[in-house]
Amino acid sequence: MVLFGATAAGSAWSQDYHGKAQADQPEPKEELCQVQAIYEIRVSEDGKSLEVYNEAEELVSNLTVAQLAGLNGKPRRFMLSDNCMTNSDKALMDLIKANPAKKKVVEEDQEQVQKPEEKKDLLEKFLVYSGSSGKIDGLKFYEFDQKRRNHKAAIDFCAAKGLRLMTLDEAKDLEKELESDKSKLAKWLGGKERSWTWTSSDSSDDPDYARYLYAGDIGNVYVSINGRDYGYGVRCVVQ
Repeated sequence: MVLFGATAAGSAWSQDYHGKAQADQPEPKEELCQVQAIYEIRVSEDGKSLEVYNEAEELVSNLTVAQLAGLNGKPRRFMLSDNCMTNSDKALMDLIKANPAKKKVVEEDQEQVQKPEEKKDLLEKFLVYSGSSGKIDGLKFYEFDQKRRNHKAAIDFCAAKGLRLMTLDEAKDLEKELESDKSKLAKWLGGKERSWTWTSSDSSDDPDYARYLYAGDIGNVYVSINGRDYGYGVRCVVQ
């Protein structure tokens, strides 16, 4: 009995000395870092600052070299994890959140959001002539290109720009003005010997015909008609 007791005691001592029996000790758990986000710090195109991009290639922050000093903020790709983030990583993440990216202005977007008056000013470089009397007082004529178009194409071309063709009454008034003033006629022709320009008015006699304004450098100016499929110049107007 004593021997058994000694053996039992020795067995207990052996367990205490060597630690708990391996069968009773739980397996050690390996602490894995769960990646929450991936970021990349890059040098900006102008080389004056650093930019932080997320995994979706979206610019999320603009930072300076001075801001990243001491935070290992050199250009690199790094991962952030909530359950094993270093103090430096935490400070870096706080810095990124505190400095959201500045939106880059795109010129095309600026054109799309132009105010109406700005769009109107943009047309000035296309101005051919601005009427100064009668029915065309203040009426501005714009020539966007030298291409000739049929009557329907001319109407659609101006409408797409938010403008229109001159009316028959406006064409008749312009006819008188250009005939009576050679300097205005020269400005209307713009160095050309003659011009044909569609009006918005169809011929009252035949729906297949429309009216146009003719002007020549020798001083002859008149309104006439021709087939709508004929190609004439287009000068859109706005008042």
